[in-house]
Amino acid sequence: MTTVKLTRREQREETKSRILDAALHEFSRQGYDGTNIRAIAEHAGVNHGLIKYYFGGKLKLWQKAVEFMFARSRQETTFDQSMEPVEALKHYIRSYTRYCARHPEHARIMIQASMHDKERLKWAVEHQLLPHKEALLAGIEVQKKLGLWPDISNVSLIYITVSACQLVFALGAEVELLHGTNVYDEAFVESHADSVIKLLVERYEVPLT
Repeated sequence: MTTVKLTRREQREETKSRILDAALHEFSRQGYDGTNIRAIAEHAGVNHGLIKYYFGGKLKLWQKAVEFMFARSRQETTFDQSMEPVEALKHYIRSYTRYCARHPEHARIMIQASMHDKERLKWAVEHQLLPHKEALLAGIEVQKKLGLWPDISNVSLIYITVSACQLVFALGAEVELLHGTNVYDEAFVESHADSVIKLLVERYEVPLT
C-alpha cells in the first residue's frame, strides 16, 4: 500500500482537526468546567503545549471546537434544491439523522451550554445559529405552503424535528441499557431516519402541482 505523505500545512490542519475532535468529545462528556486541556491532549495524542500554541486558552478552544462542529454539521447535512421538494426534505432529514448518529456530542454540548453557561451559549447562538436563522425560517414557510409541514409554530416544528433526529443518539447509553439496542449501528440509523421521515413528512405528504 502506498503511503501518501502530507505536506507540513496538511499535517498542521490534520492535527488541529484531531484536537478539535478530541475537545468536542471531552467537553460533551465532562462539561466545560470538568474538562482540562491535558485530557484533550491525551485523547488527541498530542502534547498539551501544542493546544495552547494553536488555540490559546480553554475558552478559545471551546469556541473553535463549536465552530468546527457547526461547520461539519452544515457540510454533512445537505438540502439538495435540485430534487423535488418532498424528496429534498426526506434527503435532508436522512442526512441530518446520520449526522446526529455520527456526532452525538453536538446535542450534548449545546444542552450543557444551555444548562450551565449562558455566555458560551450566547456566543454559539450569535456566531453559529443566528446567521442561518432567516434562511431556515424562509425555507420552512415555503415547505408549509407546499403542504410538507403542518401549520404549527416554527419554533415547535424546528425543535420537534431536531429532537426526533438527535435525541435517541444523545441518549444512546440509556437506550442500550433499557432496550438492548445499539443506536449507532448502521441498520438502526437508517431505520430511525425512515421512522422520522414517516412520522414527520409522509404523514402530511400531498401531491404537488
